[in-house]
Amino acid sequence: MKTIFLFILILIFASSANADVCSRSEQVRLKLEEITSKNCKDIDSTELSTIKFLDLSNMNITELKEGDFQELTSLNEVDLSTNQLISLPEKLFLGLTSIKRLTFDNNKLTSLPEKLFLGLKSLVGLGFYNNQLNSLPEKLFLGLNSLIWLSLENNQLQSLPEKLFEGLKSLQGLYLYNNQLTSLPENLFVGLMSIQSLYLNNNQLATLPESILSLTSLILLDISDNQIPDWMIFEIEKRLPNVNTRY
Repeated sequence: MKTIFLFILILIFASSANADVCSRSEQVRLKLEEITSKNCKDIDSTELSTIKFLDLSNMNITELKEGDFQELTSLNEVDLSTNQLISLPEKLFLGLTSIKRLTFDNNKLTSLPEKLFLGLKSLVGLGFYNNQLNSLPEKLFLGLNSLIWLSLENNQLQSLPEKLFEGLKSLQGLYLYNNQLTSLPENLFVGLMSIQSLYLNNNQLATLPESILSLTSLILLDISDNQIPDWMIFEIEKRLPNVNTRY
């Protein structure tokens, strides 16, 4: 009987054990201490599992570690905007199946690992405004079936993989303006059945892919400040008469 009692006590202790918050990146640790009003060594997994929003903006973060968001199973939003991030670990968001919005605006990111968003099926908004991204892996957004808006403007993108947006059937807003795009793959926009706003302005495009004519839900298309020929603009307006085309 005594053995059983000790076993139960061990189970109870384990269920609320220290969540190793003290070993996380300094700014993450400080934010979790602020939210829980506890010292890092006293924060347990149960408390972490109730946190829904993590505002880490303007905290001068230069790097993050795998495990920084571990056990934050109810997390809906993380704001990492206006920091000094150059790169992100591939498993940073592993297991955060409730996450809906991630914001990385105004950082110094140059590239992203291909499996960064793997399994984030609830994600609806993703922002990378004003970074230094120059390329993106083809499977970066694979499986993000709930994604509604994607912000990639004000970066240094020169080209995009053909299947980058494959499967993004819920996507409504795609922001690619103020990059250095010179051309786009022919099938880049295939399957974007819900897209309503597409911003390609302020690039170096001299032509557009045929797949743009298949975007029957499109309401706004901004291709201004490119080198798109008049005949192509005329064809877009002819084939997509309900679209507000800015050129």
